[in-house]
Amino acid sequence: MLNPETTKTDAARSLRADASDEAIYVTPLTDILENESEYVVLADMPGVDPGSVAIQLDAKELQVEAQREVVDGTRQVYRRVFRVGPGVDPNGITAELKQGVLHLVAKKSVEQRARQITVRAG
Repeated sequence: MLNPETTKTDAARSLRADASDEAIYVTPLTDILENESEYVVLADMPGVDPGSVAIQLDAKELQVEAQREVVDGTRQVYRRVFRVGPGVDPNGITAELKQGVLHLVAKKSVEQRARQITVRAG
């Protein structure tokens, strides 16, 4: 059986041309789910400490970045950028890192949520 850490370390070594301190950038595998009131982003970030995760939202982009150090001292940086529209409530974003998976929840703005229209008798 292969050890995933060894495999990642070997892959990281093969990406570097020299023994410099440069980081290896990795795009985390991500699932994006949507329901009536929110968007949910699940990003694989094994070995990441919650304190190293940085999430930033501006008018058009949601940026997620985190770092971890692999066995040989190589710094690995997970980075992903998502385009967002005005449908995301900037005050309604939460994030939690559980068992190597970042759970990011972005609430939809009230204007973007589906709503039921009541028909009255006339």
